[in-house]
Amino acid sequence: LTVELVNSTRLVNLLGTDPNITSRGQKADCVVLLFYARTCPFSCMAAPHFNALPRAFPAIKMAAVNALQYQSFNTQYGIVGVPTVMLFHNGRPAAKFNDSEYTLEMFSRFITRHTGILPEEKMFVTSADFGGPVGSVVAKETDYWLGLAWLVIAVVGGVGVAKSRMWHNIVEAVQDLWRETEAQHFHNE
Repeated sequence: LTVELVNSTRLVNLLGTDPNITSRGQKADCVVLLFYARTCPFSCMAAPHFNALPRAFPAIKMAAVNALQYQSFNTQYGIVGVPTVMLFHNGRPAAKFNDSEYTLEMFSRFITRHTGILPEEKMFVTSADFGGPVGSVVAKETDYWLGLAWLVIAVVGGVGVAKSRMWHNIVEAVQDLWRETEAQHFHNE
């Protein structure tokens, strides 16, 4: 039993719905899904605790999706930050983990509160849980989109400053000072 790292195609298949199930009260497949980012330190701190969940709840499918790589799901499920844990019942969102403490105990309480299922064994995080499948070490990656965003901000800011009256006054003052310095330098020779 382990957490499954999913791509967009697998996630769509995993969250498929059974049309015969019409209410949350009916038995259906549940999926606990972690939206994470490899570059997020909070996701990495939550990872070993989430990796330990399948041992405690073997009847529930545990999956994780990289929220930066598959951003369309962020909008679809209202993900505004990572890590975010959601419980799905019959492929539909049933609950969102809303706590700032990402521990095995808190995840377990969340699942039990919304499903009524108790953990099957003593819960503990092992050293193997730190190894994956969801990584617990922050990945160092270059964010090219962030660099592009800063470049756009710098260009727009530069254009705004260049068009401002204050900038023109500063340029005129420097030009006047330069001319006066040249004129005095010329007379001293």
